[in-house]
Amino acid sequence: MQSPWKKISQSTVFKGFREIVRKRFLLPNGQESDFDIIEVPSFVAIAALTPQLEVLLVEQFRPGPESFLLSFPEGRIDEEEEPENTAHRELREETGFQAREMHLLKVIPQAYSNQLKYCFVALECEQVAAPSLDDTEFIQMSRWSLADFKKLLADPRQTNFTSVDVGYLMLHFLESHSLIHTRL
Repeated sequence: MQSPWKKISQSTVFKGFREIVRKRFLLPNGQESDFDIIEVPSFVAIAALTPQLEVLLVEQFRPGPESFLLSFPEGRIDEEEEPENTAHRELREETGFQAREMHLLKVIPQAYSNQLKYCFVALECEQVAAPSLDDTEFIQMSRWSLADFKKLLADPRQTNFTSVDVGYLMLHFLESHSLIHTRL
């Protein structure tokens, strides 16, 4: 096993909506190196399915790529809020749907961020209200058949879907709980 990295120093390089922190580490080979880390709150991503196994996706403009991207409903975890509560809240805010069951699939760390991605599957989702969006959210929700969603997920030419990891976790969950039968 390699010897551990040792953090030597840390300083804030930029502070805005996101914070960039420069961390200096002593590497296992004895050299020192700086790494810029984005510090942002953790978030949830919710693979939501209706009782008919329709997949709920949202499309919205994203400033980074300056284009519309398709994803599962997602949202930041507020301070003192439990990730599962955030998942229920974000699902309802972005789609107007409420889940009868919510299951944590996995927590995924990010390589150059302190952010954690909490991946959930929401089952038996029913529409209970209209979406309740923030002033900066302009979201279009759509329903996809499971067959069409699998095609979207596997199509190498499809580059605007950002939740590939959560999609495969959802399919694995559905298959392992005998809710669908598929070969991945």
